Amino acid sequence: MSTLLGIVAPPTSRKRLRWVADKLRKRLKWDEAWFPIMEVIETALGDIAPGFVFDVLDRGEMGLNHGLTLVQERRLILREDVYEGACNGQRRDRMTAAHELGHALLHADVALARRIDKEVKTYEDPEWQAKAFAGELLISSQHIGGCRDYRQAAETFGVSEDAARQQMRVFEKEGILLK
Repeated sequence: MSTLLGIVAPPTSRKRLRWVADKLRKRLKWDEAWFPIMEVIETALGDIAPGFVFDVLDRGEMGLNHGLTLVQERRLILREDVYEGACNGQRRDRMTAAHELGHALLHADVALARRIDKEVKTYEDPEWQAKAFAGELLISSQHIGGCRDYRQAAETFGVSEDAARQQMRVFEKEGILLK
């Protein structure tokens, strides 16, 4: 899949995104299935993404944006209702927070460009990269083996059933999880 026009990031593979997510878990000494995404963003963001600050803005300021990462300003922002939802374990909101953390870790120190001359390949799309990173971080390949199906994975990892289903497909395709 590719998009016709848009922002381009340096090519990044799913394997590399998994490596970054696993490295973060190891750095934080976190070996549990459920990843404490909000605790990490609130207390460790500046250490894991140097110079980044975290902010919460109300719906009036954010509009339809659930989250934003302003890499040049080194600022990760969540809309207030998304922040509260993520703090309370709301699955979609947890994924949004992890997605924005992905932008902070993956795109802060790289040159992004606007491409108008040809299609943006999926692996060059910063939105795909952040989404895939979020899946790898919240749905750990090291813990997925204990889940019998995507519903159990969604419960175990605190993500939506759609996110669990998608990540399990990736793991099956790569031989990490047997059908």
